Amino acid sequence: MSSTTEKHGFAGRPPGRPGAGPVSLVAAALAGSIALAACGGETVETPVHGEPRLDSVRVKMERRVARNRREADRAESRVKMATRYARQDEGLVSFALIDGRGRMRGFEQDRQFVSASLVKAMLLAAELRRLRAGRLGMDPATASTLDSMITVSDNDAADVIYERVGDAGLTEVAEKAGMAGFEVAGHWGNARLTAADAARFFRHLDRNLVGPGAPAAKKLLNSITPEQRWGIPAVAGDRRRPFFKGGWRSTDLGELVHQAALLEGPGDDRISLAVMTDGQLSRNDAIADIEQIAAILLGQTVPRPGAAKRPGAG
Repeated sequence: MSSTTEKHGFAGRPPGRPGAGPVSLVAAALAGSIALAACGGETVETPVHGEPRLDSVRVKMERRVARNRREADRAESRVKMATRYARQDEGLVSFALIDGRGRMRGFEQDRQFVSASLVKAMLLAAELRRLRAGRLGMDPATASTLDSMITVSDNDAADVIYERVGDAGLTEVAEKAGMAGFEVAGHWGNARLTAADAARFFRHLDRNLVGPGAPAAKKLLNSITPEQRWGIPAVAGDRRRPFFKGGWRSTDLGELVHQAALLEGPGDDRISLAVMTDGQLSRNDAIADIEQIAAILLGQTVPRPGAAKRPGAG
C-alpha cells in the first residue's frame, strides 16, 4: 500500500548558505518529513486502486462466518423438528439429509428397510456399468426398458434388467456408493437398505451413473410420471431440480413407502434426502409423512394434512 505525505508549511527549498547549490532530492524529502512532524502534519493512507482495505476484508469474513453459523443453526433446528415429528409417528420413520457441504444428519438413518422400488435407481446404475464394462451401446430396446422401469416404476422392466445384472451388479453399485447397509439375495424385490444408503447414492448420482448413457439415465430420474411426483419433489420448491425415485408395497407391519432424491440448485447447491417409512396405516399417510419431513428439513411450507396423492403403480 502506498502513502502520500502532505508537506504543510514546507516551502520546497530549505534555508542554506548564500550561493549554495540545489538541495538533493533525498535531503529535501528528509527535511520535508522533519518539517511535517514539527508542524503536526498527518499521513494520509491511500489504497491502491482495486485493493480492499484489510478492515473491509475482515468485516466480510466475519459476516460470512456469522451467516454460515446462522445457516447451520437453522439446519440443526430443522433436523430437530423433523426428528420430533418422526418420533411421534405410530409407524417406522427414518430420514437422512446430506447438505451442500457433504454433512449427513438424520434420524434412525441406519435402520434397514425392504427397498421396494427404490432399488430401481440402483438397477439403472448397474445396467450402465454392465454396458460400459462390455463396451456395449445403449440399444433402443434397453433404453425403452430403462425408461419404463424408472418413469412409471414398471416391475416387469425391472425384472429384465435384474436378469442382466443380478445381485453382483447391485452389490457393486452399493460398494462404489458407500452403501454399507445394502443387502440383496435372489431378487431385486428382496433388497434391503437404509436411509443413509439412499442419501449417499443420490448425493453422488453423477458418479454412480457411468458411461455414455449416464446423462440420459439421469434425465429419467427427473422425468417421473406426474402421478408419482409426490413426496420430496412436491415440497422442494422451484429453486432446486429434483432427481428422485420412490418405492411402495405392503408388509407385515402395514404400508411401506420410501423416497430418495438429489436436489440440484444453482452453482454448487446440492442436497440429497431420503425418507423411509413402514408400518403405516395407508400409503397416503406414509406420503404425508414424507412430505411433512421433507418440507421441515428444506425449510418449505409444510403441506396441509391430506394433500398427498396416492402412488400410481408398483
